[in-house]
Amino acid sequence: MIFSEDDFSDIVTEYLYSLDKENKTDLKIFLTLFKKADFNITNILFDKVKNDKNDKITTSDIRLTHKAGGNNFNLDFSKESLGTQKYFSLIGLLMILLLRNHKHITN
Repeated sequence: MIFSEDDFSDIVTEYLYSLDKENKTDLKIFLTLFKKADFNITNILFDKVKNDKNDKITTSDIRLTHKAGGNNFNLDFSKESLGTQKYFSLIGLLMILLLRNHKHITN
């Protein structure tokens, strides 16, 4: 069961980092979901590079790129609205569940 106060954003951030390095197609799907929801978010920038598998990427290591009036600007995740943060968390969790399930079925 998922409750409104549950926060999956760090798990999602770690997952998106792996997509950025290994599977740009699935990362584009994530960004498309943001565009379709009219958030005008066009990219995710990772400010940290993992040097080994024990390093963690969290929301404090990312910025979201917004497009407004033909211009792009980057915003730290912590400065995003709570609605954007929650959408990021829930859509990311949904992608993790769907894509892991899909890969399990096809492999």
